Amino acid sequence: MRRNLFWKLALTFIALLVGVLVSVNFFAERALYRVSERATFDELAVLARFSQLHPPDLSAAISQSAGASAALKTWAVDSAADRVRITVIRADGQVLADTVSDPASMENHAGRPEVQDAVRAGEGRSVRHSVTTQSDMVYYAVRRNLADGSPIVLRFAIPLEEADMAIGSLRWSLWLASAVILLIAGIAAVSRELARYFPAQSAGPNELPDAPVVI
Repeated sequence: MRRNLFWKLALTFIALLVGVLVSVNFFAERALYRVSERATFDELAVLARFSQLHPPDLSAAISQSAGASAALKTWAVDSAADRVRITVIRADGQVLADTVSDPASMENHAGRPEVQDAVRAGEGRSVRHSVTTQSDMVYYAVRRNLADGSPIVLRFAIPLEEADMAIGSLRWSLWLASAVILLIAGIAAVSRELARYFPAQSAGPNELPDAPVVI
């Protein structure tokens, strides 16, 4: 009877422990994702600031000549870090340069949320699916003004899977730690039960305690 009660309590404890660990891991993973997302935005923002050490010639936004567009494309390619995509966009949504695709084949970007925010507030960011690359991307956009005061948008992007890779090892570490905790809890429960039914004996069954020495 007591043995059955013990196992019921042990299984209940392990079930509660599993529930707690799964909940903790779920919320911890969400928190890690938010931290990783903010870090990715910060990385793109730093790249945007560094790119202004050698600012682009934005004359292509005005003249739209082939030579000016080629120069803008060269700047975008030279400024793009590994795995980072740069796009130069007019305020009306026309793409002037892109490090991945031919601007002539790209649709108007006026409706992109990060572009709209950058034109309106000077900075924009979003995480969404890219129609051009057919992949999920993290976007950061900043507004720059032409000589006549009209805005131009420089947009920096990185694949979302790159950001996910940063938390992949932490995710596995969390689940591994949870598995270890469950294993230790299970071993402790079984050991306690075995100790109750198979107590360790330091002396043989026929041995008698030593008689006191009388002086």
